[in-house]
Amino acid sequence: DSQAPQWLADSSLATQPPYAQDVLPVWASGKDPLGRIDATTLKANLIGPSGTTDVTSKVSLVTSDGGATFQVTGDVNPLPEGSGYKLSLSVKDLAGNPASLSTSSFAIDRTVPVITLGMQDHFKTKVGHVELPVNIADASPISGTVTLNRAVAATFTEASQTARLALVEGHNVIIADAT
Repeated sequence: DSQAPQWLADSSLATQPPYAQDVLPVWASGKDPLGRIDATTLKANLIGPSGTTDVTSKVSLVTSDGGATFQVTGDVNPLPEGSGYKLSLSVKDLAGNPASLSTSSFAIDRTVPVITLGMQDHFKTKVGHVELPVNIADASPISGTVTLNRAVAATFTEASQTARLALVEGHNVIIADAT
């Protein structure tokens, strides 16, 4: 048997988002039509900001069809915040042929964005418009809105932008939000 086991395409490792609060639960399956999986060779490694960690104890492998098909499940959470994470799985069949599967690089980010507005609260103006500088600090890509009087007045995806707002006479409520 010179054919390596094959991982099937539908795994949680393939769908891990690049920015998340936690790693998706581990789920992957594969087959070895010409051989049998050696369950003792399962390895799970997590590459992260502080190096590589063996997380094999947090996953399990179950075989069926006499070892010709296999499924790996588990949960490697919790992880500390940081970027450059990558999770990989590997297994061998009884002939020693290896099969590996890994995520793309991802970041764990649980810190809410910090929004700074370039204007003071409770200001008065005689003009019917205002330019509001908005700055957002976050480790993840930014998506935000500025709402004026309960209606979205501006959307943005940059860390620093200026919202141009058309005010109404009287009291105006401006809210900035980011995710």
